[in-house]
Amino acid sequence: MRSLKPLVLAALFLPGIGLVVDLAFDRLGTRPLNELLEPTVMAGLLIWLLGYRLLRRLRRALSPAALALLSLVAGLLTAAGEALCYGLFTGIDPRAVLQANLDMAGQRPAWIVLMVTGAVCAAAWARASVPAYRRSPA
Repeated sequence: MRSLKPLVLAALFLPGIGLVVDLAFDRLGTRPLNELLEPTVMAGLLIWLLGYRLLRRLRRALSPAALALLSLVAGLLTAAGEALCYGLFTGIDPRAVLQANLDMAGQRPAWIVLMVTGAVCAAAWARASVPAYRRSPA
């Protein structure tokens, strides 16, 4: 069995590096701050995908409940990452960003990640509830 250390390191550092690079462009004035939505969503989806790979490596089959829990964790980490980046690089209060995540009025990265990964969970649940098709010998 291969070591999980590279996978864990990638899960910790890759989303942060992508957000720091995007925020560096924001500081240079080449991109407005409202375009932080896409990199944050991509980082959240990357967190979900890396978590999926980690779960697949630890267990053979994944239940829809495990995928739903992974979706919730990815959404929460996306919200925390967004608040952290806004707090570190823009001076906006991270609590204000977290409060904005509770409002469904606008496009928030955590909700987008939760909806996309929730759709994957729904598809997994639908697939698990249908009996496997077996070919009869002809």
